[in-house]
Amino acid sequence: PDYFHVLEGDFSQGSSRMGSALDIDRSVEIVVVAYDEASGIDAHGNILKNLGIVKIFKKVSGTWSFIESLTPPMELVRPHTKFGSSVVVNTPYGRDDTTILVGAPGCATAFVFVYHTTSEAWKEQARLYPSDSTLSSEHRFGGSGAVALHGDLAFVGSSAMEQVYIYR
Repeated sequence: PDYFHVLEGDFSQGSSRMGSALDIDRSVEIVVVAYDEASGIDAHGNILKNLGIVKIFKKVSGTWSFIESLTPPMELVRPHTKFGSSVVVNTPYGRDDTTILVGAPGCATAFVFVYHTTSEAWKEQARLYPSDSTLSSEHRFGGSGAVALHGDLAFVGSSAMEQVYIYR
C-alpha cells in the first residue's frame, strides 16, 4: 500500500538522520522523532556535530503537525551528545500526563520530559544516570533502542556494560 503522509526533515545543515529513533503513543496521537546527528550550537556560539534533537508531532484533524522540539540542556551540550539515539513516549492509563524518555549516550544520560495537559508545556522532569559507576559515552548508556517506559518505571540500558538500570 502507498503511504498517506510524510514527516519531512530539515536538510539545511546536511544529513541529521531524521527518524534514527521514533516512537508513537496512539492514545494521545503523538509521534516522537529523533535526529541523533543534528548539529547544534553551544553557549559560546560554536557549532557542534552530532548534538541531536527530538521533534514532537501530534495528529490534528487527520494530519501530523510539528508541535515542539526537545534539546539537551545547555550545560550538557558537547559534540557527539547524540541526544535522541533512543526515544520512547507513554501516557499511562487514566492520567493526564505524557512522558518522553530520551537517551543521550554521548553524555551517558537519559532525560525524562513530561507534558501536563493543565500547563500545556513539555518540561524536563529528571536526568537519569547510573549511580553505582561512572559511565562514559563508550558505555552506550541510553544508546540505540536502550530506553523503555512502563507505568512509573523507566528502563535504560548500557549495552557495553551489559546492564539495564531501572528507575522509579
